[in-house]
Amino acid sequence: MERLGDIMRGRKVVAPDEITAIKNYILERYKSPCSVKLNQHEIILSVSSSALAASIQLEKRKLVDACGLGQKRLVIRTGS
Repeated sequence: MERLGDIMRGRKVVAPDEITAIKNYILERYKSPCSVKLNQHEIILSVSSSALAASIQLEKRKLVDACGLGQKRLVIRTGS
């Protein structure tokens, strides 16, 4: 029987398209890193400052359209 560590070592982990699209959008547009969590019904975007969170909130519709997020709810949070 193989160990879980042996099985996972040979497997390449790839982030979902939504996460990659959001991170690239924020990095290109605002020159700031972010973290993204993906749940079944929502996407949680965490950024480092409240000013950045407010700017993203104002352009939330553009981000959703550009990244093709569909019906998932986008939550923007401050803090890492």
